[in-house]
Amino acid sequence: AIVAVAAAAVAAAAAAAAASRAAALEAELASTRAEAAAKLSAVEESANVRVASVEQKLAGAEQKLAETATKLAEAQKQAATLEQAGAIVSQAAETSVATSTAEFEAKLNAAEATAEKMRKAAAHWKRQHEVLKEVHTKLKEESAALATASAARGARDAAEADDVDAAGSLQERVQALELELEREKAEARRLVAVLAETEKERASEKESEREREVERAEERDALIEQARAEAAREAQELAKREKAEDDATAQMKAWEDEEKMEALQEDAKEKVAFAERRAADATKRANQAQAKCQAAEKKLAEMEKQAAEGKGACGSTVSQATEACVATSSQATEATVVTSNVETSTYADGARDEIETKLKAAEATADKLRKAAAHWKRQHELLKLAIEEKSNDAGEAEASTNMSTAGLKEKGESAAVAAAA
Repeated sequence: AIVAVAAAAVAAAAAAAAASRAAALEAELASTRAEAAAKLSAVEESANVRVASVEQKLAGAEQKLAETATKLAEAQKQAATLEQAGAIVSQAAETSVATSTAEFEAKLNAAEATAEKMRKAAAHWKRQHEVLKEVHTKLKEESAALATASAARGARDAAEADDVDAAGSLQERVQALELELEREKAEARRLVAVLAETEKERASEKESEREREVERAEERDALIEQARAEAAREAQELAKREKAEDDATAQMKAWEDEEKMEALQEDAKEKVAFAERRAADATKRANQAQAKCQAAEKKLAEMEKQAAEGKGACGSTVSQATEACVATSSQATEATVVTSNVETSTYADGARDEIETKLKAAEATADKLRKAAAHWKRQHELLKLAIEEKSNDAGEAEASTNMSTAGLKEKGESAAVAAAA
């Protein structure tokens, strides 16, 4: 019972130590989680600051793009104003570059058609002028002969002069229109070149903005990779630290279990040795009692022999044999044998029965000692089983702690992925 109580106390102490260790591990795990959460928060804050900086730069780029678009709109507006200044070019200004170019080409074609008409008209009036010149020459040649028709011829000459002036003014108008057409063509070419240059600048700005966006994306990816690498490094350090702690705990537990097992084995060995010593002592006492019984039987035989020789000496001999047997039985069995004045054979039978009873008692005592040794051996085995169960419970606690650590690692990786996202 004492050993069972001691084993229960040892088991309770081991359970308390395991609970304390589990509480310490949980506290350390909570501290590690808090530290990892703080680091993750710092990484997220840094990432947010950098993302805000990138967004600010993007906003600046968008503002510049808007300014460029405004400048382009102003250039298009100026082009529309220049288009409205032309007499032939249509006043409707289109925002699309392709439409404006088509309108310019249409207006140029119309202007060329008008100029062609003017050229045809000028040729017609030129031919008319040649005809009039021929007629005027003929009239001059006939003026000497036709004196009577001088007035009419003078009127005709005035009309011809008016026609010549009209033809000259018409030719000047055609030349002016041609010059205006050339100016319109040159202006249209200039506007097309300006639009092409604007488109080129816009494409260059878009390409530059695209390159800057690629650089910003690469910087952002580099920051994300750096954050992931830092999180992975922290997780590896945490895993190494937890593994070292688990190894140290397992080593300490193994040492404690070995010490307890050695102590229990020593205790069991001592108890078994004590039981064996008691059994040997009991066997020795039984042998001594048997030897004394044999001596008593020998003395009894001598007394029977003396009884045959004389009745007077029988009483004293029986008395002496009785005292010797009582003393021998007292030394062998540590008990008092009460005898009476019975016959020698009856006393011998009683002494023999008493010795056999003591021998049986000694054997029973030895049997009890053997049972006690077997009991302590069973208690030793039960204690070993209890220690193994406690070790299994401690292993389950370590497995639970490892699972909690794995959960923490998964949460850390999820948080790192979230931060990267």
